[in-house]
Amino acid sequence: MVAKDEGANKQDNTKPAKKGMREDLMARAWKPGQSGNPSGRPKMPVELKEMLKRIAPEMFQVVIDIAKDPKSKPSDRIKASEILIERVYGKAAQPICGDEEGSAIVVKLQGDLESWGK
Repeated sequence: MVAKDEGANKQDNTKPAKKGMREDLMARAWKPGQSGNPSGRPKMPVELKEMLKRIAPEMFQVVIDIAKDPKSKPSDRIKASEILIERVYGKAAQPICGDEEGSAIVVKLQGDLESWGK
Protein backbone atom coordinates (compact mmCIF):
# COMPACT_ATOMS: atom_id res chain seq x y z
CA MET A 1 0.00 0.00 0.00
CA VAL A 2 1.37 3.36 -1.01
CA ALA A 3 0.91 6.26 1.39
CA LYS A 4 -0.69 9.30 -0.17
CA ASP A 5 0.75 12.70 0.34
CA GLU A 6 -2.33 14.31 1.85
CA GLY A 7 -0.68 17.70 2.04
CA ALA A 8 -0.34 17.91 -1.77
CA ASN A 9 -4.08 17.52 -2.43
CA LYS A 10 -5.31 19.79 0.34
CA GLN A 11 -6.40 23.27 -0.51
CA ASP A 12 -5.66 26.10 1.84
CA ASN A 13 -9.06 26.69 3.42
CA THR A 14 -7.82 29.13 6.00
CA LYS A 15 -9.81 32.32 6.03
CA PRO A 16 -8.88 35.57 7.63
CA ALA A 17 -10.47 36.07 11.02
CA LYS A 18 -13.92 37.61 10.76
CA LYS A 19 -14.37 41.14 11.98
CA GLY A 20 -16.99 41.77 14.59
CA MET A 21 -20.49 42.58 13.41
CA ARG A 22 -20.28 46.19 14.58
CA GLU A 23 -16.98 46.80 12.77
CA ASP A 24 -18.40 45.22 9.61
CA LEU A 25 -21.50 47.42 9.72
CA MET A 26 -19.49 50.54 10.42
CA ALA A 27 -17.17 49.81 7.49
CA ARG A 28 -20.19 49.71 5.14
CA ALA A 29 -22.06 52.63 6.72
CA TRP A 30 -22.48 55.90 4.86
CA LYS A 31 -20.10 58.63 5.76
CA PRO A 32 -21.48 61.88 7.26
CA GLY A 33 -23.20 63.91 4.56
CA GLN A 34 -23.31 60.96 2.13
CA SER A 35 -26.72 59.93 0.78
CA GLY A 36 -27.79 56.31 0.63
CA ASN A 37 -29.67 57.12 -2.58
CA PRO A 38 -27.78 59.91 -4.37
CA SER A 39 -29.94 59.77 -7.51
CA GLY A 40 -33.17 60.00 -5.52
CA ARG A 41 -36.38 58.17 -6.23
CA PRO A 42 -36.79 57.33 -9.92
CA LYS A 43 -39.21 59.65 -11.70
CA MET A 44 -42.46 58.26 -13.07
CA PRO A 45 -42.42 58.37 -16.86
CA VAL A 46 -44.36 61.41 -18.12
CA GLU A 47 -46.46 59.27 -20.48
CA LEU A 48 -47.59 57.02 -17.63
CA LYS A 49 -48.43 59.96 -15.40
CA GLU A 50 -50.50 61.60 -18.15
CA MET A 51 -52.35 58.34 -18.87
CA LEU A 52 -53.17 57.86 -15.17
CA LYS A 53 -54.46 61.43 -14.94
CA ARG A 54 -56.75 60.80 -17.92
CA ILE A 55 -58.31 57.65 -16.42
CA ALA A 56 -58.43 58.88 -12.80
CA PRO A 57 -62.03 60.20 -13.00
CA GLU A 58 -63.19 56.78 -14.26
CA MET A 59 -61.32 55.00 -11.47
CA PHE A 60 -62.82 57.30 -8.83
CA GLN A 61 -66.26 56.55 -10.24
CA VAL A 62 -65.54 52.80 -9.89
CA VAL A 63 -64.61 53.34 -6.24
CA ILE A 64 -67.75 55.44 -5.67
CA ASP A 65 -69.91 52.74 -7.31
CA ILE A 66 -68.44 50.04 -5.07
CA ALA A 67 -68.95 52.16 -1.94
CA LYS A 68 -72.62 52.79 -2.83
CA ASP A 69 -73.53 49.33 -4.15
CA PRO A 70 -75.46 47.34 -1.51
CA LYS A 71 -74.61 44.14 -3.42
CA SER A 72 -70.86 44.68 -2.96
CA LYS A 73 -69.17 42.80 -0.13
CA PRO A 74 -69.18 44.87 3.08
CA SER A 75 -65.37 44.72 3.24
CA ASP A 76 -65.14 46.12 -0.32
CA ARG A 77 -67.60 48.90 0.50
CA ILE A 78 -65.64 49.82 3.63
CA LYS A 79 -62.32 49.87 1.73
CA ALA A 80 -63.82 51.98 -1.06
CA SER A 81 -65.22 54.40 1.53
CA GLU A 82 -61.81 54.61 3.23
CA ILE A 83 -60.13 55.41 -0.10
CA LEU A 84 -62.61 58.18 -0.86
CA ILE A 85 -62.50 59.72 2.62
CA GLU A 86 -58.68 59.69 2.66
CA ARG A 87 -58.57 61.35 -0.78
CA VAL A 88 -60.93 64.10 0.35
CA TYR A 89 -59.83 64.68 3.95
CA GLY A 90 -56.40 63.02 4.14
CA LYS A 91 -55.40 60.21 6.44
CA ALA A 92 -56.29 60.58 10.10
CA ALA A 93 -53.44 61.67 12.36
CA GLN A 94 -52.10 58.86 14.51
CA PRO A 95 -51.27 60.11 18.00
CA ILE A 96 -48.23 58.69 19.71
CA CYS A 97 -49.00 58.10 23.36
CA GLY A 98 -47.00 56.62 26.18
CA ASP A 99 -50.02 55.22 27.97
CA GLU A 100 -53.81 55.39 28.10
CA GLU A 101 -53.76 58.85 29.70
CA GLY A 102 -51.79 60.24 26.77
CA SER A 103 -48.73 61.21 28.76
CA ALA A 104 -45.48 61.87 26.94
CA ILE A 105 -43.06 59.14 25.98
CA VAL A 106 -39.72 59.57 27.71
CA VAL A 107 -36.60 58.10 26.12
CA LYS A 108 -33.49 57.83 28.28
CA LEU A 109 -30.13 57.15 26.70
CA GLN A 110 -27.54 55.96 29.13
CA GLY A 111 -23.83 55.90 28.68
CA ASP A 112 -21.43 57.94 26.64
CA LEU A 113 -23.33 59.35 23.66
CA GLU A 114 -20.09 59.94 21.77
CA SER A 115 -19.52 56.17 21.57
CA TRP A 116 -22.90 55.63 19.90
CA GLY A 117 -21.77 57.39 16.75
CA LYS A 118 -18.51 55.51 16.44
